[in-house]
Amino acid sequence: MKFTFLRCVIAAHPLRARVLTIGLSAAVVLAGSFASAAGLTFTLNQSQSNLSLDIKNAQLFGQNLNLTEQATGSLKSSYTGTVVTDIDGSSIDFPGGSAADASILTGGIFKTPVNMLPGVGGVGAAAPADYGFVLSAPIGTVLPVLDLSFLNIPGVTTLNLGTIKAVNLNTSLRDVVLDVTSGAPIPRSGVPALTTFDASQTTFSMSGNADVSLAAVLTAGDFGAFTVNGLALSGLAGLINAQVPGLLSVNYNPFAFFGPYDISVGLGTSLPLNGLSLPNEDVTKLGSLQVVGTQYRMTLPVSFNAIPDFSSLGAASGLLSFLLPLKLGFSGQLIGTAPKIAVPEPGSVVLLGIGLVSLALVTVNRHRGKKS
Repeated sequence: MKFTFLRCVIAAHPLRARVLTIGLSAAVVLAGSFASAAGLTFTLNQSQSNLSLDIKNAQLFGQNLNLTEQATGSLKSSYTGTVVTDIDGSSIDFPGGSAADASILTGGIFKTPVNMLPGVGGVGAAAPADYGFVLSAPIGTVLPVLDLSFLNIPGVTTLNLGTIKAVNLNTSLRDVVLDVTSGAPIPRSGVPALTTFDASQTTFSMSGNADVSLAAVLTAGDFGAFTVNGLALSGLAGLINAQVPGLLSVNYNPFAFFGPYDISVGLGTSLPLNGLSLPNEDVTKLGSLQVVGTQYRMTLPVSFNAIPDFSSLGAASGLLSFLLPLKLGFSGQLIGTAPKIAVPEPGSVVLLGIGLVSLALVTVNRHRGKKS
């Protein structure tokens, strides 16, 4: 009984039935076409796309370090480039291929690049960078006793480093580029002119380099502790430098019987940030896709932690992580625009199909009227 009415229409009006079938078929084809995701590349607005840098859990030999910027504004960078998406009437997908590029810091009236330490590769003169920061510890801080049993140095199982006389850890991030992916379409909700999506379902891949230089002076309370510290730190440097020659330097005078009991520790290198996969962590913030005139405007909140990738340093990776454990935290937003394309909501597709069928039936009626 469900199809009785349709059968009657087909029997009484075969021409209309054919037109109705063609119209419905066209509507189905169009609906499938519009349901397919359309590639859309957003161009980032540099003045609105900004990510701030924060350092978490930064320590030197177990002592927490204080964070300051190298230059005014060097803990924040604006971003240019593109974010690649696929969108349809109900979702947004980030397939990869995006290139959100951090801008080098500039200053002054003429917006000239600001040089930051260390130089490229962790050595040499200061050079422009995307981010720049300094980590330091309060002078006079007594360092905790460290367990060095893993070094397998005969007679040395602990290290009592004494007191920090001076420490300066300069770091510059250069060539930072982000790619954003989602792995699967993310549902959108809201009105057609403004939809939102769960930004925490996105993941960032980072590339770039962290150029690092460390200069620290540690002072011991007596000649015995000074000698033990010198041997332990020299052993640590030897193990690290066997993997990366010249990475860590330890300088002290073993014959300073009457002081000063100072040991200088230096490091200069470039740590790769490539290959990091970083989930967007803030689940409270929603991304948005808004229609503004003839453009789409996308806002993508960003919040993630980046742990430097030491894998290229081989066996030294654990030692270097022990020496300089830290996490880089990024937060802010990426905002971009793209030309508006036809991506109708599901209801619009249905209305389009009804309109096509109605137009076809009107045409048939006019044709039959002319014959009569």
